[in-house]
Amino acid sequence: MATPDSIGTSDCQNCGREVFVRKNRGGFAYYRCEACGCAVQHHIHRGSESFIKNRVRLENLPVAVAPGKEISPENKKEISPEKSKPARGSLAELMGVGA
Repeated sequence: MATPDSIGTSDCQNCGREVFVRKNRGGFAYYRCEACGCAVQHHIHRGSESFIKNRVRLENLPVAVAPGKEISPENKKEISPEKSKPARGSLAELMGVGA
């Protein structure tokens, strides 16, 4: 059973058993294998994100990312990347300076 603060599971690099991966206060991934005592903690953000992306089986995947799930047309409109991008304008418009 997953712990409340775990983000997913991975395999221990030492013994291969399943371990729960968590994030510390700084946002870096870490785990400690209860079976063999191997502890892994990342100290570089890029390495931590790469570890999470490539080796961690995430829990609570969003519907849009979950494999085998289809997105309804209504939800596609809500998560479209066009809406999430800020409007582009000139520097003068952004600064509030009249042209």
